[in-house]
Amino acid sequence: MDLDNVSAGRLAAEHLLDRGVQRPAIITGPLDMVAAHDRLRGFREVLGRAGIDPVLREGAFTVESGRAAGEALAPRIESGEIDGVFASSDQMALAALAAWRERGLQVPDNVKLVSCDNGPDAALADPPLTSVDNPTDVLGRAATDMLRAILDETWDGQPVLVPARLVVRQSC
Repeated sequence: MDLDNVSAGRLAAEHLLDRGVQRPAIITGPLDMVAAHDRLRGFREVLGRAGIDPVLREGAFTVESGRAAGEALAPRIESGEIDGVFASSDQMALAALAAWRERGLQVPDNVKLVSCDNGPDAALADPPLTSVDNPTDVLGRAATDMLRAILDETWDGQPVLVPARLVVRQSC
């Protein structure tokens, strides 16, 4: 049971492209995690069809890794080598945003930013984050339904994926 993370990556890439991004980067979660790998796969799928190979920076779904990635990407944003970023979690996006702001970089003027999770802090960020919704309430209900089916021996064994949905705000 999980968010359709491949679709989440696709939505992020499509939105960045729709907003004119031509030189994107991604801050992934740890690539030994299925969710991080799937988000990267969906992101690359869409960009590959457009003939674009994104810059990759592996993170850890943490504030610290988001800040480190933001600091590492900043010179490439300043030079124009990167004009859009998909951070695979709100935490990493918020930390990268803070690192960029300290260097005088503005979102979305210097770099467009899309994140994933759409937690409460996404709407409160400055600017508010465009984020793929990871609806914990829907996931919780689906988990309850799956558990009932397992206990009733009616579960078909198929994974349950919650559809991804992009919430568009001012960061992109």
